[in-house]
Amino acid sequence: MNLVKLKDVIETLDKLKDRYDSLRLLIVDQVRDKQITEAKNNFEKLESLGIAIEQMENLNVQV
Repeated sequence: MNLVKLKDVIETLDKLKDRYDSLRLLIVDQVRDKQITEAKNNFEKLESLGIAIEQMENLNVQV
């Protein structure tokens, strides 16, 4: 993997982690405000983001 692609992977990973943190905070607010349906939907997105982050981190380790 060349340096440019590695840089892109790292930048994408950072963006995914930022999105994950934002979504996690949103879910906390939604639960607090009793917006359970929205929180549940966002939790499903959070799980998908977590899987994507894990896969990207594994890719990073392999490089």
